[in-house]
Amino acid sequence: MNIRPFKEEDRKVMQKIYLNGRIATFNWVDISSYTLEDFDAATAGEQILVAEDQSILAGFIAFYPQESFIHHLYVDAHYHKKGIGKALLNAAVVMLHQPVRLKCLVKNKSAVTFYKSQGWKFEMTGDDVMGRYYLLVNS
Repeated sequence: MNIRPFKEEDRKVMQKIYLNGRIATFNWVDISSYTLEDFDAATAGEQILVAEDQSILAGFIAFYPQESFIHHLYVDAHYHKKGIGKALLNAAVVMLHQPVRLKCLVKNKSAVTFYKSQGWKFEMTGDDVMGRYYLLVNS
């Protein structure tokens, strides 16, 4: 597996990973307006790393370096439970000033479990348009 900076030629695959991941995950909201182009708006101004598994794009992480804040982590469903999310998360954390923070929606149980398994700690809770979230900090 290779973790590397995003290249423009990755965009179409990342758009699909982002769209499919949101549709599969956010079953408590209306997803009918989700589009491939949502990736472009959601990651504007962010640094993006992608994961390649034998030259196949398998996922990405997007973050704000100046804030040490991870905004998105998505892995193609075919690559779940293969260490790609962990590798992307670790690669981003190494690049950022400590501590690093992220928000995770409370209803996204699999993501909450994943971050807990990686040693992230709950700092606080809050609410936004998608629902209640945890603010997590790496330890």
